[in-house]
Amino acid sequence: MKKILAIIFLLRISICIFSQSISVNGIVDFYKKIDIDCYKEKISEGMAHFNTWLRDSLPTKTEMPSWYTPTDINLQGKEVIPLVALNFYNMKSFDEKESIYNHIIIDSTLSVIFIVLDDERKPIGITDVAGDRYSYIDFTNKNDANAYQRWDQKVKALLRASKREEPEALVYLYKLIGGLGYIKNRKLYLIPPRKKNPEELEEYIKMCLQISKEFVTGSDWIIIPETIKDFWSQDIIPIEVRLTGNTPPEKMRICF
Repeated sequence: MKKILAIIFLLRISICIFSQSISVNGIVDFYKKIDIDCYKEKISEGMAHFNTWLRDSLPTKTEMPSWYTPTDINLQGKEVIPLVALNFYNMKSFDEKESIYNHIIIDSTLSVIFIVLDDERKPIGITDVAGDRYSYIDFTNKNDANAYQRWDQKVKALLRASKREEPEALVYLYKLIGGLGYIKNRKLYLIPPRKKNPEELEEYIKMCLQISKEFVTGSDWIIIPETIKDFWSQDIIPIEVRLTGNTPPEKMRICF
């Protein structure tokens, strides 16, 4: 009984953490405490179901994007590098004069994603970044999304920056182009595509505001259905959205 109550208590705390903005220090603390084995198990289980569906569906779904290919990767037998999955929060109240750091939240539908390494510690893939939970981009398969969005180059650029800067945490911010970055000295830096130098998040958002304010203030939602599996299973275009911070507990991917 005490164990059950402890689990319920921890779950409530976790839901609270994932339902509000979080400081940079909070992200770093979360990163240091990542239970890699637990997330490996959750992601592997989800990928297995996703791959089964892909193998059953690909012959009949001619409109399926070419980068969704089944994979037999076994995360349990691989070394991985974790990244904290982030999103924006409460952006309707965002004022251009305030800090974007007040509007960051851990994306509880992902929480953690993995860069997968081979025996020589070279990156061979990445989970969950193709706009779909439980997808996997195989860098060794040149017909995969790797050829579509060059995720292998993005990952290599991040790892080079990580080796050079020795950051406190690595992050993935899906709503921004490139999406990969790191935290150092209480600042979040992004690795922009086709640029040599990382860009600090505040400066990057200022640039985005000059291009489209609506893009920035409307960046705190999640499409429902959340996975390509749900999307093609329903054969409809998803038009429902859910604001970040409002993910139901059963939809969260968290380890505690």
